Amino acid sequence: MKKLVIGLSILAIVVLAAWFFLFRKPPPPPTRFVLIVADALRADHLGCYGHERDLTPNIDAFAADSLVFTDVTAAGPWTLSSNPGLFTGRYPYEVFNYDKVKLLDNAITMAERFQAAGYKTAAFSAHPLITKTRGFDQGFDEFQEFDGPKDAVDNALLSRFLRWMPKNMAEPTFVLLYFYDPHIPYDPRPIPQTTAAKLKGARDYIRQGDIVNREGHRKPAIMENPQEKWECSLDEIDLLHELYEGDIAEEDIRIGQVLEALRGSKAVIAITSDHGEEWLEHGGLFHKEMLYQELLHVPLILRIPGRKAGVVTAPVSNLDLMPTLLEVAKIEPEPGLRGRSLLSDSFDEDRPLFSEARHVSADVRRYGVKEDSITVMHSLAGWPDDPPIPEGGRWECYNLEADPTQQETLSLDEYADLQEMLLAHEEKVFAFEAALAQKSPASEGIPEDLQEKLEALGYLGG
Repeated sequence: MKKLVIGLSILAIVVLAAWFFLFRKPPPPPTRFVLIVADALRADHLGCYGHERDLTPNIDAFAADSLVFTDVTAAGPWTLSSNPGLFTGRYPYEVFNYDKVKLLDNAITMAERFQAAGYKTAAFSAHPLITKTRGFDQGFDEFQEFDGPKDAVDNALLSRFLRWMPKNMAEPTFVLLYFYDPHIPYDPRPIPQTTAAKLKGARDYIRQGDIVNREGHRKPAIMENPQEKWECSLDEIDLLHELYEGDIAEEDIRIGQVLEALRGSKAVIAITSDHGEEWLEHGGLFHKEMLYQELLHVPLILRIPGRKAGVVTAPVSNLDLMPTLLEVAKIEPEPGLRGRSLLSDSFDEDRPLFSEARHVSADVRRYGVKEDSITVMHSLAGWPDDPPIPEGGRWECYNLEADPTQQETLSLDEYADLQEMLLAHEEKVFAFEAALAQKSPASEGIPEDLQEKLEALGYLGG
């Protein structure tokens, strides 16, 4: 009798367990999503990515409880060649018209996918190029832009969001916060005391945290006693770098306030950047359409309520963020996305990751591919102070594991498959652009208001 009772008890437990696993409802997906982008935030300047100075305590604390992707490649090295990919999960050439300097109307953004799924969508942009006129409002119920000095617009964005959030995030919501810092001009408030002391005797534009290159050039002239605006001493560049780090520290405080306001909201939160910043690794400053790691390696930190924190070392692209967030929300992506969900069991760690460097006014054109630790780049046109580009373009190949700063280019003989892969990708780019040109003839030039913005941002030099 005792054995019968035990047997029936075990059977009941088995039946209950089977019923629980077969018929229980899966947990509902998160209903709040917040994407935070800090422009020009270089990955290796964050503590959670190995930076020695304590610049980002708030982001680092957030990272400790999140998924940190350590090997993220941006689709492009500046604002208008990376963000189109970040926001759509497609290559920039497929969704952005460089002649008209605008996101294509038929591009489908992650905001549009959330909007179609019934989410309230809102964007707060402090960047003068992430605007309605550039097409980045696609899919947002409300798109708030902030105009003015860089430090002021980031503070205005923060203040507006903190007032908006308590009244507007009770329902399913997708929010974009696009901060301007730490983009040039570098103007941290307050300026660190040691830096302020060095600034007292500096030239005007250095005190303003600016970088001025000679018209059409990428590299500053480095000399001991600089006189012209495009000339710099190494001490001045060190000073500019201190200001850049001060901007990062100030942005960390703002992002920390956002994270504190979201505490307890059970929101999915992603922190990333569109590109990095050059500090003479290859002779340049700022971010002038190159495809080296100092510009393409960006941070991506993702917190998903209920998902275990950890470090992901697999090579990924910033195109992967859109399909990842859609999977978390259980929103079906449209076919043909180039990005892949980073949470999928079928995620392919060995796929090629493509990037492109295009300018909206200068004849600069480069393409690159990264597979595992190998990068190959092909320059078809560049800046006047670049090394001469031979017929057929200039090829470079690096092994990031052996040469993380990409100083010694390798022979392509061993990596001919990557060269062929990149050439095939370029053929698709050229065919797409030719078809786009037939449908939408090139504009006569950059509008005057945009020309002024690009010059103020340093993209046009001079």
